[in-house]
Amino acid sequence: YAYVWYSANSSSDIACAILVAAASVQQNGLRPDTDLVAIWNRGVPGMERFQKMGIKLIQVKDPVSKGKFQWTYSFVKLRAAELFQYQRIIYFDVDAFPLASMDNLFEIAPFPVELAAPRAYWLKQPLVQSGGPMVLDPRQIFYQRDFAKPMEGSMGSLAGEMDWVNKHFINTVFVLDGFYALLIGEWCGVDGAYRYWQKHYEESPEWVLRQAVLVHFISDWKPWLLTSEAA
Repeated sequence: YAYVWYSANSSSDIACAILVAAASVQQNGLRPDTDLVAIWNRGVPGMERFQKMGIKLIQVKDPVSKGKFQWTYSFVKLRAAELFQYQRIIYFDVDAFPLASMDNLFEIAPFPVELAAPRAYWLKQPLVQSGGPMVLDPRQIFYQRDFAKPMEGSMGSLAGEMDWVNKHFINTVFVLDGFYALLIGEWCGVDGAYRYWQKHYEESPEWVLRQAVLVHFISDWKPWLLTSEAA
């Protein structure tokens, strides 16, 4: 088993965020048979920091498919589907911060799960959030049949890998509860998802935070863009 993140284009912000995410996963309790893995395409700043934390670094090729804007290299995350040495992996973007253990997702099914992802509750349904937590069972059959398409060919004009995931797996995705994809906008009055779960459960913002497994810092609320004063 493994938790997996990706580092694109030697970004120091992303590298630092992977270290923070991995440290949090460890602090929340990590099952003993589980690796921490970072896949990368063009260098990792401060590789020695990853080695010190026991994070395995695996270089991958750039996918042929590209996204747009800030999602130009988001298809790199789908290279995780080629980590055939692992029975099951959990992936989440590094602008998502884990607040509790997600090890239970390793046990979501006794049969192979090609792709499981939480419902993107803030969007018109049916859509899932591929920013995580996303569960993948790396298998040759799954890669050759599905993931090889964007890895080895262009998927055309798509904003990012999430568009492809939703289009390609619309009838087969294992849908997780949308609460796994909890957005920081839950506590931000200017966001369209403000108080979504507070209203759903008829509970306080503090209660929602206590139950949260993962919080996704969307839009301009990236952790690496916030100073201690702004936070």
